[in-house]
Amino acid sequence: MYEHVLFHSDRWKEFVPAELHDDLEKKIKKLRPPVSEEEMDKHNVPLYLRDACVHRVIPLNNCRHENYYSPFHCQEEKLRYERCQFKRYLKWVQRSQDLWRREEKLRLIKQKLEEAKKKEQQ
Repeated sequence: MYEHVLFHSDRWKEFVPAELHDDLEKKIKKLRPPVSEEEMDKHNVPLYLRDACVHRVIPLNNCRHENYYSPFHCQEEKLRYERCQFKRYLKWVQRSQDLWRREEKLRLIKQKLEEAKKKEQQ
């Protein structure tokens, strides 16, 4: 329920009830990027790139700066970053499909309950 409240800092604790802190802390450690906020600031990573693949963005941007944004360099770093983004997308699709399946099951259950109530009334 509160999984969407993910920050790089620990301010999320202000918005989540105390009894859920332990469970969410475990989930956040899995989702949090392996790069600290200070390191992101040091490498001037823009906010829109500070996601789960930020550990791939830093080497890519360093390579780009070193090679003056040459289109023929940094192919490995770019591929690693794009692969990370694609894996993240696949996880999002899987979560969306799981959510859709759960909603569909609940809809069918609700429909069956309504049909049973109609039969009882007749």
